[in-house]
Amino acid sequence: MIKIGKKNRIIASSIAIVLSIVAYNVSSKDKNHNVTSSNHTINTSPSKDEIIPNPYYSENYLNHHLEVINSARTKREKNFVTKSGDTGPTVEFIQNHLKRLDYPIIVDGQYGEETVKYIMEFQFKAGLTVDGIVGNDTLEKLKNAKDNKLKYHKPEINTNNSSRKKIPKKTSKKSTNKNNIIDVNNQCFCSTTSYFIYVDLKSHKVNIFTGECKNWKISKSFTCTTGAPSTPTIKGTYKLTSKGRELKLDYCVVKYYSQIQGNYLFHSILYDFNGRIIDSRLGYSLSHGCIRLSTENAKYIYDVVPIGTTIYIK
Repeated sequence: MIKIGKKNRIIASSIAIVLSIVAYNVSSKDKNHNVTSSNHTINTSPSKDEIIPNPYYSENYLNHHLEVINSARTKREKNFVTKSGDTGPTVEFIQNHLKRLDYPIIVDGQYGEETVKYIMEFQFKAGLTVDGIVGNDTLEKLKNAKDNKLKYHKPEINTNNSSRKKIPKKTSKKSTNKNNIIDVNNQCFCSTTSYFIYVDLKSHKVNIFTGECKNWKISKSFTCTTGAPSTPTIKGTYKLTSKGRELKLDYCVVKYYSQIQGNYLFHSILYDFNGRIIDSRLGYSLSHGCIRLSTENAKYIYDVVPIGTTIYIK
């Protein structure tokens, strides 16, 4: 028999405790790894009526939209120069700089809807956070703006009918476009820009018009995916507001988003964090309320359709 001193017994006990803790942690990691792997299996062939479940959406999917879009707004409001509702010489100073950049604004010292709209358009062109608040970054860009791309340019609309290819009368495409034009012009939809967006939820179409009140001409028509019956897309008349190149949600990424109102956006199909498509389905009612488009078409709205454009969803 070998006698072990008290000191050696303490050391031996300590080593045994450490080894047991290490073994437990390794076992726990292996279990967690297995659970994580099983939960993140990608459904590569969802059915046409299936709403993508977790892990691609969290329960707070829609609220997360607004949180991301407004995160910069909250930070900048602490150090703003001026914003909607303000009046006085500072507002006049900002309006004069917008005027210098050819924005069709009235210099009246009132930070109203028109000033907000043109500030948001300037912010978008300058690559700033689009929130309608003139913070230090926006003010500096505005004062020093000389680049032609930061100036206001009225959208050019091609009204030359002779350049358009004639489509046979029996094609369904012309019939659809004609009905859209009659419907829009009879209802006297107006927009503060030369663009107007008409979303038909029933046919899953986003129709983009150019022109003016009672003289709209259809320019583009995109197939879209809209809200599921349990999470429907909002209906009514809205204004196109914030925009962004990419929005990272809890378990997916959408590209080229344009805000309709609050949590409701136009955006691309769904991607994972490695850039792989998760869900590319279009023409169905299965989203959580946003209007999904092909990435190319979402980019078109992001690039071309100005902030402040009227959106009608029916």
